[in-house]
Parts: sequence; structure tokens; C-alpha cells
Amino acid sequence: MNVHDLLCGRFQNIDWVASTGSTNADMASQVLTDPATPRVLITDEQTEGKGRRDRSWAMVPAGGVLMSIYVPWIERTTVHVANTALGVALVDAVNAIAPDATPRLKWPNDLLATNELFK
Repeated sequence: MNVHDLLCGRFQNIDWVASTGSTNADMASQVLTDPATPRVLITDEQTEGKGRRDRSWAMVPAGGVLMSIYVPWIERTTVHVANTALGVALVDAVNAIAPDATPRLKWPNDLLATNELFK
């Protein structure tokens, strides 16, 4: 499946880059120029990611799904609810397709699963 096959519904702007410093930083720049467009940014490698409390965050190339999603219709005051709901939905989806992967949420936006999912 090509990323362009996903272009449907509300998300008409789905981009993939091989490597980036931070999907969140890239997304923030894009939103400044076009705040009305929902978008998704996916990468195979993130070299300057930040976690909670400004801690550095890294993932080996192709070690996971690294992405940022921008949804302009969600109010800033309730975005944490959307993040949590998405995380729970992802756990349910992984359980449905790979029950042995034992998915869990590390943080509302970090889904962890065993490598069994990728074999």
C-alpha cells in the first residue's frame, strides 16, 4: 500500500519523509502556514524527538511508526482527550489483528507492542 492510497475522508494531506528531526516540529511549521488543513506526517527515522520534560527521544530507523497528526477541529482544551481516545483505539486495533503482540500505552501517545507484531 502506498501512502497516497490513504488519501480519503478528512485527511487529504498525508506526507511521508525518510528522516526528520521531529515530526511534531515539522507539523508545527506546516500548521503556521495553513492552520485549517488536517494533516498527517509519517517518518521512518526521527533524530531530534522530544519526550516529556524535554527529554530526548529516539527510535532506530524503521523501528516503529513515527507520526504526528494535526486535527484542526479539536479544541486545544480537549486535545488530551483525543490523544487518549486514539491511543485506546490503537490498542484495540492491534489486539484485533495481532493478539499476541500485547499492545499497551506507555503514555497517551506512545503505543508499545512486542516484535511479534512485525514478524
